[in-house]
Amino acid sequence: MRHPTGSFRYSANDLYFDLESFERFSAELQGVQQSLRQEAALKDVGQMVVLRLEGNSRALQATLEVREYLAPSMATLRATFEVDYDLFVNKLLGEINRFIEELRNVQPSSP
Repeated sequence: MRHPTGSFRYSANDLYFDLESFERFSAELQGVQQSLRQEAALKDVGQMVVLRLEGNSRALQATLEVREYLAPSMATLRATFEVDYDLFVNKLLGEINRFIEELRNVQPSSP
């Protein structure tokens, strides 16, 4: 994520996004595109990482929320920024739909 004073990079090896998460996000993005809803969110299964888009073609904001368990409590990092509607709704929807089709075509490996 870019920031005026630098950048933020988050890496994790224990996040899990299932096919349904992407399908739900695709349906929500279509709703935003058709002006039927004002929000779409991609959430990992545990909702530890959430990318939320809110608004319409005149003003769209993206919020990235990252939660981490830091004993004995939960810490949350949240960043909100304005984004381009065409890039984050129209183009992202096409990319998500292509990714969903690729996931559907993956053959599970034998145990």
